[in-house]
Amino acid sequence: MSELRLFIPEKKEVYERFREKLMSRISKGEDKEYLFIAKVMNTSNADYDTVLERVEWINANYSTRMPEGDRKVIANYISGRSDFDAALDEDGYSLVDDLRKCGTSKKHFSFATKYCHHCRPNKYPIYDALNMRVLAIYYGYRDKYNQEPDSKLISYREYCSCHDLFRSDFVNRKPADYADDEGFYIDKFIQAMGGAKEIRDLLF
Repeated sequence: MSELRLFIPEKKEVYERFREKLMSRISKGEDKEYLFIAKVMNTSNADYDTVLERVEWINANYSTRMPEGDRKVIANYISGRSDFDAALDEDGYSLVDDLRKCGTSKKHFSFATKYCHHCRPNKYPIYDALNMRVLAIYYGYRDKYNQEPDSKLISYREYCSCHDLFRSDFVNRKPADYADDEGFYIDKFIQAMGGAKEIRDLLF
């Protein structure tokens, strides 16, 4: 990733142009992730089969390589927790910490943020290697990233703080004025800055 790509002029204008281009592609039915998030966000997570289908989709489309047994354990945890949907809306990020500990093979931290993001895209940014790299370099963790490029540099709470700074710099709207899916566009914009091939041309 070229760090020069991170320091671009007219930040808010660049985001708005990116958003318009992505919206145009979505209107043509060309973005499967948006179709999924539109189906999932703000809907119930109480039915096991529905939740398992969502878990399977995220695992397949984000290549999280989660074992089948863990996928079933996580789906059972989500659907069996009566306050899961209410917890999505509460302040704080304890739900991510609870969800990441499900399963038997390892802690599924990135998956936990992805699942919560698809349910509430404006509250839960996706924490993965690409997005973390952009925000870590952009907001003061450059030296640590250069030393430990493959590690989780910062906690999810710290990451969300960096994400808030990013939104303040680039998004020409206040959170109170966001559409329900704004977080999806912001996440895609960060990926584009990091060099995600499928959407690079939407930004540069």
